[in-house]
Formats: sequence, C-alpha cells, structure tokens
Amino acid sequence: MIVPVVDYAVSRPDVDRDRLALWGISLGGYLAPRGGAGANLTERELQEWLRSDPEEFNDAICGAMARDVCV
Repeated sequence: MIVPVVDYAVSRPDVDRDRLALWGISLGGYLAPRGGAGANLTERELQEWLRSDPEEFNDAICGAMARDVCV
C-alpha cells in the first residue's frame, strides 16, 4: 500500500510534498505505476496497453501521477 508510506513521508518536516516521487525496479517497476495511477488493471493488461500504445500509456501514467500521488 502506497498511502501509508506517502502519509508518513509528507508528515516529515524534511520532505517537500510537491517533489515526492515513486520509483520501482523489477517487480516494483510494475507495482509503482500501478499504485501511483490507482489503476485496477492486471499485469497482462498493463503490458498489452504499453505494447499497443506506449505514448498513451506513458501519458496516462504521468497524468495520474501529476494529479494525485496519494492514491
């Protein structure tokens, strides 16, 4: 769950809530965008979307992260 981690991070005085980012590698590379986007898609659906329209996929992920990092 991302929400408790973000809640904790932004409660700290040394964290700028406007510059918070989510990053992941390996399985985290799958889970980070999914958690950040709040998408309810399977791994297969995400992979197919990325394969079929990478520009739309990237725009959607970036847009979701720009709108709300606390999902």
